[in-house]
Amino acid sequence: MAIVHSGVATVCTASHLTNWHIPGLGSDDPKTNVNTKLQTVNELIALGFKRDFALLEVIITDTQRKANKLDDFLPKIGFKLVFEGSKGIDKTTQRHQETGDLSAWMTDPATYEKSLVSYKEELIALKDKIDPPKKPDPKRLAIEDLKWNHLVKAGMIQPNSKVANPLCDILLVKPEVFLKFVKIKYGMDITRQVKTASGDWTRVTTRQLKDAHTAWKNELF
Repeated sequence: MAIVHSGVATVCTASHLTNWHIPGLGSDDPKTNVNTKLQTVNELIALGFKRDFALLEVIITDTQRKANKLDDFLPKIGFKLVFEGSKGIDKTTQRHQETGDLSAWMTDPATYEKSLVSYKEELIALKDKIDPPKKPDPKRLAIEDLKWNHLVKAGMIQPNSKVANPLCDILLVKPEVFLKFVKIKYGMDITRQVKTASGDWTRVTTRQLKDAHTAWKNELF
């Protein structure tokens, strides 16, 4: 997004907002649309509410207006349509016929601020329904952590081993028995979660196994 505030010549308390081509703002995909609108509102808020100004204005082409569905967006952030300038009066002299008619929208800083804040809350609620944030599975989070001393206590690995030893050097049971134990006790399928260059999961250390289990528990869905 590249919307900017610029001064209006000879009018020190008016500000002009330009650059209203925002990919995604006019998208028909609900997720893209709500995320683009929320991002745009957040960036407008970050630019400031221009409280020391008396008037904020937007002038857009018909192409911008339709492509970005600004008839819906601009009123949501406090702007009102105040004038439409036709390019059909004299097509032989008016420039850039291809971009269509112009429209002027205006508001005041107080309305702008109130509308932006309100619309942000509306968009956040909508996003939570359409594109909710990913969260870990509560059932996974409830599983106990896989730790070296737990494996020792269960008789899976040698008690004199260290967390940096590869599993293949310290296993007290067959690999398939260890796989089944971890799957039942800790919920994780080692063959899917643990990847090595050689493809041999028994080459990982218990520290790496613990890290893999933590990552599996905290995976987002």
